[in-house]
Amino acid sequence: MKTCKYCGKEFTYNRRSQEYCSDECRKRVKYEKDRAWLEARPGKSAEYGRNWYANNTESRKQAARKCYQKRCLKKIEKERNNL
Repeated sequence: MKTCKYCGKEFTYNRRSQEYCSDECRKRVKYEKDRAWLEARPGKSAEYGRNWYANNTESRKQAARKCYQKRCLKKIEKERNNL
């Protein structure tokens, strides 16, 4: 038996390196770590976002085209159903 590092509940482990009793505890710890990182570096997140936006113009355009096509198809189907 091991004790969860997040909630303190005892659990049966599958691997010796397992630290948390469930996926919820593991995800919560990751979320808190990520939030702490962002608070320590306030401008980094925006910088990463700007860089991704600039480096992925083609994939953004393709995603926008797909979204537009879906909207058009839904509109056409809706008009057909109303007839």
